[in-house]
Amino acid sequence: MKKFDFVLWFVMVMALTGGHAHAQTTLALELIDRIPVSLVGAVSAPGDDSWLFLVGLQGSIHILDLTSDTILPEPFLSIPVTTSGERGLLGLAFHPDYAINGFFYVYYSDSNLLVNRLTRYSISENPNIADPTSEVHLLSIPSSERHNAGWIGFGPDGFMYMAIGDGGHGGTAGLLDNLRGKILRIDVDGDDFPDDPERNYTIPSINPFVGINGEDEIFVHGLRNPWRCSFDRVTGDLYIGDVGDRWEEINVIANGSPGGFFLGWPCAEGKHVVPGCSPFPIVDPVFATGGVVIGGYVYRGCAMPDLYGTYFFGDLSRGPAVSFRYDGSSVNELHDFTAELTPTTPGTHSLFGFGEDFSGELYALFGTGHVYRIIPAPGQIAGCCEIASSDITHDGRVDLDDLQLVLFGFGTTTHLGDLINVLSVFGSTCHLP
Repeated sequence: MKKFDFVLWFVMVMALTGGHAHAQTTLALELIDRIPVSLVGAVSAPGDDSWLFLVGLQGSIHILDLTSDTILPEPFLSIPVTTSGERGLLGLAFHPDYAINGFFYVYYSDSNLLVNRLTRYSISENPNIADPTSEVHLLSIPSSERHNAGWIGFGPDGFMYMAIGDGGHGGTAGLLDNLRGKILRIDVDGDDFPDDPERNYTIPSINPFVGINGEDEIFVHGLRNPWRCSFDRVTGDLYIGDVGDRWEEINVIANGSPGGFFLGWPCAEGKHVVPGCSPFPIVDPVFATGGVVIGGYVYRGCAMPDLYGTYFFGDLSRGPAVSFRYDGSSVNELHDFTAELTPTTPGTHSLFGFGEDFSGELYALFGTGHVYRIIPAPGQIAGCCEIASSDITHDGRVDLDDLQLVLFGFGTTTHLGDLINVLSVFGSTCHLP
């Protein structure tokens, strides 16, 4: 990076904040729009900074136009699903080459109540509408009244990852002869099963159980009901929010990990282990709590500079949103946003999930169909610095310990990486509203 760019941004922040560059931002919820479905996810398509796609549990996908903050009146796609128990439309992911091939993927509970399906759809000639006749089945898993999970997403390796619950049968999670209670990894750009119209994918050769005793699709096992996962867009780490029986977990799988880990269920919850239960070594979660956990995202936006690199998630025993920073070995800076992020809009209840737009800003999604953007409270300073290249540490900060600057009477500042955590890797300009 150019020293001038960093100095300019640092001086602006220090001037505007009275010299407190690391103060805790006070947050608020901004009501964007509402639609009469239960919202469980919101994702952007690669290269599209104007739309956010909302996932409705009842089977519909809707487009939130971020240029006007309104939901388009016609659904992007409607799928016949069953919502009995914990079933429904559970996951949405866009192919990394969506702008070229128009492919996107959904995971849903088929209306026959028997299976959950991963399928591929294509965009139509109208970019606002998907082609409802383009469905291709990729993978089917038995459906259950409980613990279907259902998040899907593409990792930095280009493979698809799927979060599959244990179906309410805890013993399945620790067994390698089935796909329940697992994170799966598949390659959607190939077909290892040409004679099976219901299976259209390739198993990555690097998967940990390929060629040995275990289902080849498994990446990690020992999960109960992994309700919402995400990849950190900077580090590539996979964050998993696993709903427990008595203890809830946040598990983190480092980018580049070979997988094969046993995350504990049903032999452990949090760090509470049943003696003699597990035939595998147990990998502990990075965080455990009570209540009901809802997995979220590592914040990589511009609006809340001091929270860049922190992980936001729902913890219904604490409040609608909690954050912490994970440095690769330990959790710190745990913060409860209950007072700030509890909706005051009448009729809003039941946080179901979070969303992330193309710019890295975060949204809270509710079973009542309300969409809220998480923003700095009025009077807070928002800003962003974009830097072409830098050494980003595991928790999203930049290692600038060797850089020393004298800034207009502030004296010599060292360990600037401990003060500045508003960084991304696109361009080299800084801006503040």
